[in-house]
Amino acid sequence: MSKTITTVAIDPGLRGSGVAIFINGQLQSAYYVEVDEMRERGPNVWRQSGAAVVASLTAANTNVTTLVLECPQVYPEHRSRSDDLIQLAGVVGSIATAVPARRVVGLYPREWTKRVPKEERHARLKKQLQPGEALRIQEASWKSLTHNVLDAVGLGLYYVVENGERW
Repeated sequence: MSKTITTVAIDPGLRGSGVAIFINGQLQSAYYVEVDEMRERGPNVWRQSGAAVVASLTAANTNVTTLVLECPQVYPEHRSRSDDLIQLAGVVGSIATAVPARRVVGLYPREWTKRVPKEERHARLKKQLQPGEALRIQEASWKSLTHNVLDAVGLGLYYVVENGERW
């Protein structure tokens, strides 16, 4: 009897998150989860973000083995706004505690992107997908947010390849 490994990768955001679900290393679905509150910041939105991701996984009937989250990272050369990073860290914490998973992994962007620019990274990603997997990627309702879905797929693909789950 083979063991089912479900890896869920999330590119978190304050207003919504990209989610990619891999079963035994194969992309099953990827989509964007929106958060209704568009102006508020702080713990209430963080909590809503975690609840929205859990609701989407429940609707997809997903039992998570490993949750992979992109963690915020300070880049001095970009002069990132510290409050934005604090807000994002709150979302990551909320999702990490809300999603029932056997294992939770946090990766910094530079760990999995290897500093490859987003456009180039997304083009490479599409070439790495197996036949049919690209069809499982849903665009966000606002197409400008679809990059979050692609980042979740890239994050998850990086993880499953590095951990020998993709064959």
